[in-house]
Amino acid sequence: MDRRWAATAIVEAQKKLRRMSGYKKISTLIAALDAALKRNHIDSKRKIA
Repeated sequence: MDRRWAATAIVEAQKKLRRMSGYKKISTLIAALDAALKRNHIDSKRKIA
């Protein structure tokens, strides 16, 4: 019963959410950021804080 209640809550919340503009181009953004990281030799694995 809890799962059905949670699923209903998610479906209802989804109706009120809006899509982010440009969401279809996120993969292009990720590829560009990866290329920039490789080009600048930035260590993305290093923890700073």
